[in-house]
Amino acid sequence: MRYALRALRLVTLFLGALFLTACGEQVSWNQKIAINVDTPDGLKSGSSVTRAIFAKKREGFLFNPPEARGVGSAVSGEAVVVDLGEGQYLFGLLGAGGTAQCAIDWGTDRWWPAGARNVSRHAGVVPLEGSCRPRLVTFDDIDDPASVKSVDADDFAASFGADYALQSITLEITNEPTTEGKVEAVLEWLADLGRQQGNLKGKPPSGLVADQADPAIWMIGPSDFSTRLFD
Repeated sequence: MRYALRALRLVTLFLGALFLTACGEQVSWNQKIAINVDTPDGLKSGSSVTRAIFAKKREGFLFNPPEARGVGSAVSGEAVVVDLGEGQYLFGLLGAGGTAQCAIDWGTDRWWPAGARNVSRHAGVVPLEGSCRPRLVTFDDIDDPASVKSVDADDFAASFGADYALQSITLEITNEPTTEGKVEAVLEWLADLGRQQGNLKGKPPSGLVADQADPAIWMIGPSDFSTRLFD
């Protein structure tokens, strides 16, 4: 198993290097996402700074078929973690939601690369709402990865109890460095689990993932919390 994991990591590094080599012009920025929650003990907040990269893929490069060309994007860093007190934590995961291009107007020139540059130069804080929000999760037991569950942004009371409510989720383009170690300080098992399996909950006790009450929760893995577990 050790050699298989080592081989998998080498393949992942190779594919990452291949992707970067296959990319042409890049536009990137750091983005700070902050989550604010009203609790019985007052406002609780957390934030993280991630790195967003947009890149134009080179046409005709090696195994780059026409359908895979165009502009690709990626976000690296770690999720937002909010300590709500009494052993309860909220996480805003990495992913398509919670990214600047979703919430910031690309301007009148939306074509590559001008539109991405418009986003990278944006000043001020913008709210993340609806599908622009990062996916929110919590744990029934912070020491049990399989206890992960979704959090409804419009019904915090269902997950945390009365008098808990989402106040806001915001994003700001920033020069601050990307944050590191906040998530792993809470989820001490995260890196070890990532070496063993691709998701948090493991296999469903019966049936397919699609047959579960919340199929998406079965797809959440360590890399949704941090892209730097094995740096």
